[in-house]
Amino acid sequence: MAEDECEPGILGICNRTENWKTARCFAPFFGQGANRLAERLNGEHVESNVRLELYWKGMRDFLKKQEDKEKWKFEIADRFRNSELFGNLQESVSDFRVSGRSGFRKLQPGNYDTSDSEGIYRNLYNTEIDIVLESRHTLFIGEAKGEMSLGADGRLVLVHQLIRQYVMANILVDLTGKPKRVVPFVVGCNERQYQVQFMLKQGWMEERHILKWDDIARWAS
Repeated sequence: MAEDECEPGILGICNRTENWKTARCFAPFFGQGANRLAERLNGEHVESNVRLELYWKGMRDFLKKQEDKEKWKFEIADRFRNSELFGNLQESVSDFRVSGRSGFRKLQPGNYDTSDSEGIYRNLYNTEIDIVLESRHTLFIGEAKGEMSLGADGRLVLVHQLIRQYVMANILVDLTGKPKRVVPFVVGCNERQYQVQFMLKQGWMEERHILKWDDIARWAS
């Protein structure tokens, strides 16, 4: 089936929901299949016991068991401010160019503002990642898209969806004391989308991790 086709579902209606498509396509990778998926993404052998989860709100669930929420609010913001990866994020996003032209819409004053501890906390607390695989040394984070584009909300501190997910995953790895390499991938997006191009330019994503739905179907078979 071509990527833009959809099988008739309940009442003969095609279910075009991204979550439904993601759940169907990644269902074969639960259990031992998670190792196979991680190896495809990693490009080499991955040790056993890879864990796969969908629609993961890691920051929210981590904080659920923490007692002093105010302490963690500022701890999370401090990790963002002091990170070597994200210290100049506002400048990097503002200066991002595609073919000599500005890649993103002009940032508002509060966007990527490292002093807004409350905003950073809320954004990361509510961040969801479609597909997450954890191996001994790597945390793979995947965003799946059908007909919708990548999210960008200028009212948020961390405006862009892929950047926000990458920030959340790296800070959470740091908070839990489980050092792992964070490896982003996308399904159904292409290299022309500005957020993908930004991730590539920053060296946070590799071109081989820009996948099609057909790739996932082939790996599952």
